[in-house]
Amino acid sequence: MAITPTTSSSLILFRCELTVRRRLAALVLVPLGLACSRTPTCDAKQLAGCAKQCARGTGAACARLANAERRDVAERAKWDEKACNNGVAPSCTRLGEAAEFGRGAVPIARAQAAYKRGCDAGDQLGCAYLAGLFETGADGSTPDLGKAARLYGAACRAGEPTSCASLGRMTELGRGTKRDPKAAAKLFDQACKGGEPSGCERLARLHRRSVAGFSSDPKRANALEARGRALRTRGCAEGVSIDCIALGRYERACQLGDPDGCDRKSSPSRRR
Repeated sequence: MAITPTTSSSLILFRCELTVRRRLAALVLVPLGLACSRTPTCDAKQLAGCAKQCARGTGAACARLANAERRDVAERAKWDEKACNNGVAPSCTRLGEAAEFGRGAVPIARAQAAYKRGCDAGDQLGCAYLAGLFETGADGSTPDLGKAARLYGAACRAGEPTSCASLGRMTELGRGTKRDPKAAAKLFDQACKGGEPSGCERLARLHRRSVAGFSSDPKRANALEARGRALRTRGCAEGVSIDCIALGRYERACQLGDPDGCDRKSSPSRRR
């Protein structure tokens, strides 16, 4: 089954809720960095040299070629696959993201396989995406919340802040793990400090209502909400469409190519 951005409302909800696409949006819109910038094997402006090095099995050169390709999705996927096959974990994850969200319309099973390759090779974003598939049962299988929580936890411990926010959400709700608002708050705080706005926002909500172990703290909630807004404002300016949507900047999100932003721009009933 091919997955497109409008195929499943649960996937769209997951995308907006989990917010890990902010990292992949950055990978698509700015130079790849990661393995490439640490291993400058070829000048990104001299693509012929990159192609020769890629053909010799230099993954970072293949990744630079993928990043340089802005218009041809199939061509970018070709270079990403070569990079993935030569050990560039983020390229594996980007292949999965393209599959899951419709850029190339390939089966969701391929997205899962690509995320697993990225995760196994050490890309924590790949682990976070893989966890999301297990949480939603996106391939049509029964969701495996326990496995999702374990993957989020491992990625969070390795420093991936969106995974901390996702595990915090599951912990707050008791999905796949024991319900524990205090533990959830610690995870949200870790995510917020790591630059993930949803962590700030969820922690603010805990401080605005009386739940087990929490008393109302409007001042703390206000400060957290302000940090969340600042992070989303920066993200939107840098081209992260989900941040624009969260801020109500639907036209900007639409300009960035997000169909959800375009839908919200044209349909007042879908705005929030």
